[in-house]
Amino acid sequence: MFKKKTVAATPAAVTMLRTSREDWHRLTEEIYVRAVAKIPCGMAVVSKSKLLGFTRLTMRLNPAFRSGEATQWVRRHFKVGQFDSIFAPGAALRPYEAAGLYEITDIKAGLPVHCLVGLIAHEKDPDLRAVVLFGGERLEGQLEKSLAALRECLAPTKGAVRDAQLQARREELLRDLKALDLKELSHLDVDVVARLVNELEGALDGAPIEMRSKYRALSDHLVRRRTRERPTHAGA
Repeated sequence: MFKKKTVAATPAAVTMLRTSREDWHRLTEEIYVRAVAKIPCGMAVVSKSKLLGFTRLTMRLNPAFRSGEATQWVRRHFKVGQFDSIFAPGAALRPYEAAGLYEITDIKAGLPVHCLVGLIAHEKDPDLRAVVLFGGERLEGQLEKSLAALRECLAPTKGAVRDAQLQARREELLRDLKALDLKELSHLDVDVVARLVNELEGALDGAPIEMRSKYRALSDHLVRRRTRERPTHAGA
């Protein structure tokens, strides 16, 4: 439960954090790495995009978040319809004291009640949107640092340094995936599996078929392990 008070009124229209960055996949990956995965109260980044005319949600769930049940609730229940609704006037949100964040007020939103969300929209392409989720206990200053990192991510890219860092991280994860022995999958730490699945989500387009098959096996294994956990309707 968050300690700061929330404003009681539900907004007629939500305020979105906007970006003009063109590298949408890299942007959402960077938000996950810099603003979510590094803090215990970081829950997830869920992004929406269109591929070959089909709308899809990409979910990066933080394995370090204290409640695996809450993150799996997001995976199971947060669908495209709920995603779109959360950006619409009259959504089940109320403004949080930290600028740019809202608190979920109704489980029908497909998200745990009381978790916090930041809504991101591309300035030019309405099909590109993302939701950043926070929840649970937090130490003083963690959320503020995360929000500062989030706003830095949304600023226009400064080019080679940022791209090089993301590319190096992706190559490291691809090497880990390539070296992975699927026969040993049941013995791997679930956090290791989750890191590979979350950070390589959407990054294997054009990769050799054996790499894509290995990623699908890893993703299916993670879902099976996570769904063994008891679901909860409780707040984040």
